[in-house]
Amino acid sequence: MADFFWGWRNEKKKYHWASWKNLSFSYDEEGIGMRNLKDVCKAFQYKQWWCFRSKQTLWGDFLKAEYCQRSNPISKKWDTGESLTWKHMMQNKHKIEEHIMWKLNSGDCSFWWDNWLGVGPLAQFSSDSHRLNNITVSEFWIEGQWNLNMLTQQAPNNHLADILSTELYIQQDTPDQAIWKLNSDGMFTCSSAWNEIREKRTKTMFNTFIWHKSIPFKTSFLLWRTLRSKLPTNEKLTNFGNEPTNCFCCSYRPGLDNIEHVQQWTLQPMCGKALLRRLES
Repeated sequence: MADFFWGWRNEKKKYHWASWKNLSFSYDEEGIGMRNLKDVCKAFQYKQWWCFRSKQTLWGDFLKAEYCQRSNPISKKWDTGESLTWKHMMQNKHKIEEHIMWKLNSGDCSFWWDNWLGVGPLAQFSSDSHRLNNITVSEFWIEGQWNLNMLTQQAPNNHLADILSTELYIQQDTPDQAIWKLNSDGMFTCSSAWNEIREKRTKTMFNTFIWHKSIPFKTSFLLWRTLRSKLPTNEKLTNFGNEPTNCFCCSYRPGLDNIEHVQQWTLQPMCGKALLRRLES
């Protein structure tokens, strides 16, 4: 990929005028529309946790049997000797769980560890350890209503009113449903996860115009470099210890060009030809 943007010369890599970090932004955020591969990989790790939590799969059943026989996955911590996949899942789970909420149907989700109330796991508001407590939400129901006595004894007092005000639409044969809060339809997508993970910059419409669909990529990329002083002008080359080269159209000041001078291509096309020679060399 670096060779595509910057190229080689005499079997050596050319100077990289911009870092991958600066390239990996959207068009309207001063980038060139690439995605940071580290962010993409993490987005797929988010998907891995989402599938583990929201779907009934053979792979998920194996992990639960291997690592979560007695406790909820949210309360687990990675231990030495456990798989690398499980380690990544344990590292990412808290950030991912912030964007997952559970819709109550049959009440089979965890009362203490699943975010069904919208405030995160209720275990974080309790002074007692609920690491091995796998009680479900439905166990706090009686005849289709909240069991006030049981809630008063066990639920966090500061959230008791919120729990009692939660209306129940019980569907015994329908499992509780995981909702991805970053999408309006509640479904997980890697693009929404990536957009949450990635670093963001202020958006400007001007940067979008540079990458118009009618402009060839090579032209847009050259304009992008020009606007950010990422071109081999003599002003830049002398900073690298290189000898300046003459600008063929400027006999009155040979060898002294800068980025403002280059931007006058439309008036003096020979300057553009001189710069293109440097880009190709």
